[in-house]
This record gives sequence, C-alpha cells and structure tokens, in this order.
Amino acid sequence: MIQQVVGVIHVAFSFILSIYFLWARPSLDYYYLLYFIILNISWSLFNNECALSYLFKIIQNPDYIMGSTLDVEDYNAVLGDTPAKLFLNYVLFMYVFNLLFIATRYTGLRNKLFILLLGCAYILYIRILRSREGKHKKVLQTFNVLINTVLFGYFALNK
Repeated sequence: MIQQVVGVIHVAFSFILSIYFLWARPSLDYYYLLYFIILNISWSLFNNECALSYLFKIIQNPDYIMGSTLDVEDYNAVLGDTPAKLFLNYVLFMYVFNLLFIATRYTGLRNKLFILLLGCAYILYIRILRSREGKHKKVLQTFNVLINTVLFGYFALNK
C-alpha cells in the first residue's frame, strides 16, 4: 500500500513540476532553479536514482542495491510500462523547457548563461546516463555533482 502511495506521489510531483511554466511566477523561479540543482545533485548521490524511486524500490525489495537498475519502477507501477516510458521522456524534456522558459525572464548575460549551463549539464547527464557504458557513469556522477555544486554556490551568492 505505501509503495503505491510513493509511486503516485512521485508521478504527481513530477507532473506538477513539469508544467511549471503554466503556474510560474518570477518570485518562484528561484525555488524552481534551487530544486532543480538539488535534484541533479541528489541523482548523483543516489547513484543515478531519484530518492522517491529508490524509496519505492527499497519498499518493494529490502535487499535492493541503490543504482542497480535505472528503471523508474514507480512510474511503471502507477502508469503501466509504455505510458511510463512516455511520461519519463515528457518529464525530462519539460524540465529543459522550463529552464529555457525561466531563462527568457532573466536579464543579464551571466544569469542566462548560468541557466543554460545548468540545462546543458542536465542534458549531458541524462544522455550519458542512458548510454550502456558503465565506465563513464562514475566520472559523470562526479562531474554532475561538481557542476551543480558550483552552480548552487553561484546561485546562492547571487540571490
């Protein structure tokens, strides 16, 4: 039962954040960007998994080893296999779309470059993560944490 609740929360949270551009306010952009940076760092710290997906998997199988599968099983459990894959691709695309949406509202080249670098780091992370070559994943995790930590520091100092 709790496993399904975690899955529904993950799907709902992902959907709400994917449509950020519909309910966005300039005063909320800061929090969206902060969430996005923390999300990217957490994916690396959780061995390329979302914390909610990991929670779902560990409830399902207490012996589950973090990062052993990158499937978003809670999406699958709530939506079904094919809709879950489509939804995941939709969410990944919409996160980039929302970053570009926010970038259009920021003034100054530095701020726009900051958001574009964040988007590029995210796209690179997702692209390499989906590749099957495991040797690059540890390097990618370290790079992702480094880039997002620098971006977080820049972001925090310029608020």
